[in-house]
Amino acid sequence: MEGGRSLPVDAKAALKGRLPALAARIRRSLKPKRVMAITEELTPVVEDILALGLGCPVMLDHGKPFRLDGAGGKNGAVREALAISASG
Repeated sequence: MEGGRSLPVDAKAALKGRLPALAARIRRSLKPKRVMAITEELTPVVEDILALGLGCPVMLDHGKPFRLDGAGGKNGAVREALAISASG
């Protein structure tokens, strides 16, 4: 993948192509209570992830995947989302 902000078209297509297998794995093997999208590389496929019907909520940061690079205090947003999710 490129170091820039947007994914190359082929990388986006590759992500989309793997989503059905990902969904099957999540539903059948992992059976999570919730899924958290982490890394801005998933931004182009967030809507596709939400449409997968994973059987559990998909946690996002204001409609976008969480970032872990610490820019803008986003690590705090991840911790806060996990705390809220665990308490309710």
